[in-house]
Amino acid sequence: MNQRKVQHKNVIICIGFGLLLGYQIYQLFVTGPYRWSVTTSEEARKMFIELLSFCVLISTVNFVIKGKLKIYLGIILLALAAYFHQTIIPLCISVGYFILIIMVGAGIMFLLFKKAQVRKTVFWLGSLLLGLNFVCITVGILSICNKYSVKNVLLCLVVVGILGLASNRKKICNLHYIEDNSKKFNLFLSCIEISILIQIGRVGLQGDHDALWYGIRSPYVLANSSKGIYEDLHLVGFVYLYPKGFETILLPFSKFGSWNYQFLFNQILVIVIVMVSWKFVAELANKDFACVLGAVIATLPCLTNMGMTVKPDVITVLFQISAMFFVYLFSKENNVGYLSLALTCLISSYCFKITSLLFTSVICIAMIPFMVSKKIKSGMYIYICRGISYGFLTLGIIWGRTFALTGSPLIAFVGSILTKLGIEPRYPYSIVGGINHQSEQTVFGIGKSLLNTLYGYYLNPVAEGFDHISIAWGTSIPGVLLILAGIIFVSKKTIKNYRRWLWLIGCLCISMLFGMAFITQADGNYFLLFYILFIILAGSFVLKNTVGLSGLLYMATVFNIVFMSVSSWSWSNGFTPIKLVNKGYVNQQNEYDERLMTSDGENIYGILNGSQNNRIVAVTSDYSKLVGIKCIVESWYDISVSNSTLVSDAISFYQYCNRCGIDYIYVDYQLSSFNAYAEELLIDLIKAGRIEQIIYGENSAVFVVNSENNIYEHAQKLADEYLEKRMIVRSKGWYEDGWAGPEVEIFVFSETGNVVLNIGIPYEINESLNADVYVNDLQVSTVNIDENSTQYLIEVPKGEYTKISIRNHFYKEVPTDSRQLCYILNVSKTEYLP
Repeated sequence: MNQRKVQHKNVIICIGFGLLLGYQIYQLFVTGPYRWSVTTSEEARKMFIELLSFCVLISTVNFVIKGKLKIYLGIILLALAAYFHQTIIPLCISVGYFILIIMVGAGIMFLLFKKAQVRKTVFWLGSLLLGLNFVCITVGILSICNKYSVKNVLLCLVVVGILGLASNRKKICNLHYIEDNSKKFNLFLSCIEISILIQIGRVGLQGDHDALWYGIRSPYVLANSSKGIYEDLHLVGFVYLYPKGFETILLPFSKFGSWNYQFLFNQILVIVIVMVSWKFVAELANKDFACVLGAVIATLPCLTNMGMTVKPDVITVLFQISAMFFVYLFSKENNVGYLSLALTCLISSYCFKITSLLFTSVICIAMIPFMVSKKIKSGMYIYICRGISYGFLTLGIIWGRTFALTGSPLIAFVGSILTKLGIEPRYPYSIVGGINHQSEQTVFGIGKSLLNTLYGYYLNPVAEGFDHISIAWGTSIPGVLLILAGIIFVSKKTIKNYRRWLWLIGCLCISMLFGMAFITQADGNYFLLFYILFIILAGSFVLKNTVGLSGLLYMATVFNIVFMSVSSWSWSNGFTPIKLVNKGYVNQQNEYDERLMTSDGENIYGILNGSQNNRIVAVTSDYSKLVGIKCIVESWYDISVSNSTLVSDAISFYQYCNRCGIDYIYVDYQLSSFNAYAEELLIDLIKAGRIEQIIYGENSAVFVVNSENNIYEHAQKLADEYLEKRMIVRSKGWYEDGWAGPEVEIFVFSETGNVVLNIGIPYEINESLNADVYVNDLQVSTVNIDENSTQYLIEVPKGEYTKISIRNHFYKEVPTDSRQLCYILNVSKTEYLP
């Protein structure tokens, strides 16, 4: 009778979860931003066909073939996919670099923990983590010695790697293969391989905003010369001053001209997280439960999507979860080597994602009951001292960079606390706050905001104000497992055996809620750690204390695969095209170089790329332009947000340019996102004689900054000329990266009298849409807007400063994604191409 009741309850739970998934599917794919991805996109159709074919093939291999052969066949299938998607060379090099780091770490393991006997799993994982630390230490030391170069870094790593191989040859050569032919392990293996295929398929697509902003420009904004990471490039944007541990590790890939290497290396770290989670659950519960929960984690969109970025979220979570895994093993086996590795990981995690200041600190507090559960022999403290020292050495290298540049170890998140302690960054840097103004709200206001945030994170990731959650969504399964664990826990008669776990979960929940309540912007990746930990901890507890709930996790896994395939941090859709004959890689740098040359002309391109040491302020909102400018370049937006006093007036801005050696100011006509204040400041700069020359291109201009600080007589002439030739785009709605709002005004000076508007909508429309075009407030035409990009020639007075207005008429439905109210607009003053 009791068994029937349990079965009925489990059926009700699964039905309820199915209804929740149905609601989310409706929000995402029926009315939300992903509806066009699965219904109208030809790229998506091709992707689904390839994905379905691979799922059938890899599942057949894993469920039919036994032993090591299925592992080898899986690797061969993924290698073929990498070749056809033009990324086999980056994949091989990324794997090679990963193996090299493990060999380096094995050498460090031998030096630090020679007598501490550890499991094979801990040896391999510890070698990886210590090796990652060593890369940061190597780059830092070479930079201090003014000997930095990618060649020197790799040479040091190879030498230490050979020593590591020699000192641990027995362990390294005695590889352990997982031979498990159970159905659940086959499912787990299939999910990992499907996840890898999806990332291989999309790795060659357009880079995400953060990658274009700072992640892939490390050769110019992080280590531009032999001084390496300690050279003061006077980049005031806070993204250039964060702890740069991960970008430092990726520096050996920086000269390849393709960022597939960085993305794929990050994806390898994703796989490591999945395997650590699998081993963690196996220790907490058993191998079957580990495979089921591992399949969920392997397909978790927030984890896999962050793998296709160069953001430090993945590596930070790897260090944090590994530390918790090591501490748990220490509490079981009393092996001091595990505790030492855990402390190294916790300290090192501060070198990556800035949010680790909060979340790693919480982990340290939460794991105290596990750390003190065993007595340590007096002679074993040397290992703990070694681990702590190694972690602080890495932290000193990375935080030391920010201190050397700014005079403060941190300039964001807790920078305001340092200010109160009397630590002020030197010119031109400034403290950037990390806690938003919700801290000034009432308790009721904070509570209401928190409930709204929880709704967005766990129930509806496309709700208003949560645009950045759906592209790195942890789905609702972590929350569901946490609630089920709570219900089961309350129903138990005793809590004696769960006090440590109750403390751990309580600390995690409180810190997550605090973060959701006070961190400024709601991004899904912020809470990646909690998504994974809730699945590991709550999932293990639920599966150990109930039966028949695996079906719920299978449903979640299928949903994860579908959503993972259509979502990405870059909003890209589909896979890169399949080519049967290809070079094995794509040089994206050449593509962005050609894009800049085409849009701005060879003259402007040549000036901007005249020297790697050029220092440029770019007035543009299109960060892809920065990728084509291969020198020290920073956007106007970064400066205005990070230290607004530098652009408070023309004199302040010129002082910044003069003191920091700015050579040029690049003004992108098409995507300047100008406001009236910025326009006036640049014009005042010209009139004040601070600009020596203005060089005009196709759709942009370059200001040559007057380094002599003289007042030129032709300043007024330059200002008048610029006012005639510039083109500025304004929008009463908004205008960003080519997306146009309800009403746009373009101010343009045309020599030929021809202006080309390139307009289109990148999603399905079921009706004819149009917009009116005005020249100097007189309507000249009505243009149709459809799914295909169409060119329209607009005739304007020759040689005059002309205003073009575009006003659309489609306000009927307001989709969840506000961008779908708008259209894509490109403006060109070149000759019309029929």
